[in-house]
Amino acid sequence: MVEMGTGAVQAAAPISQNARNSTASGISMMVSATIKRNKRSLQNIERMFLDKWVRKSAWRYMQVDPDRFPMVDFDFVVNSTMGIMARELETQQLVSLMNTTPPGSPAYWMILRAIFEMSSIQNRDQMIGIIDQMMQQAMEPPKPSIEEQIKLREIAAEEKRTMSDAAKKRTESVKNLAQADKLKSEAESIANVDILEEKRFVAQLLGGMNEQPTQER
Repeated sequence: MVEMGTGAVQAAAPISQNARNSTASGISMMVSATIKRNKRSLQNIERMFLDKWVRKSAWRYMQVDPDRFPMVDFDFVVNSTMGIMARELETQQLVSLMNTTPPGSPAYWMILRAIFEMSSIQNRDQMIGIIDQMMQQAMEPPKPSIEEQIKLREIAAEEKRTMSDAAKKRTESVKNLAQADKLKSEAESIANVDILEEKRFVAQLLGGMNEQPTQER
């Protein structure tokens, strides 16, 4: 219960009893909880002990040896360094974040710079300088040459020509459809007129045949 409440890590637990130890994400979550708890404890130590201890020590030095330590109201800020586990965890998180960042973008070089800042290799400063140059180039890409500009203009003109041809073809197809509909409607109207005339002619013939017997009588 205490471990569940405080988020403590039970590294000696076998996988059959604690399945979280079998995955990298589970271990990362447990380690992050531990680091967060330790960081909070360290902040309490800084705020409640180290800050006051540094201030009172400075006051005592000023009282004992005022020539070397003049009476000045200093404002001390106590900051602790990051531990090895915290550095390793943050490095893993940054490496995972690099997988979702486009290579060559400014964010990519910023993440890589943060990784090198937390490392302890000998040529760290040189690598950071190179990364700064690459990040500057990514933020300000070089202008294309004259040949590249001409090629880009040709590509843009070709795309514009293709789009205009496609629009022209669409317009022609719409006109053809409209003309076909018009011809169809005209043909239907002509057919209707022919049918009406045929019916009228048949009616006249029938009317004439009915009138002839009456006249003979």
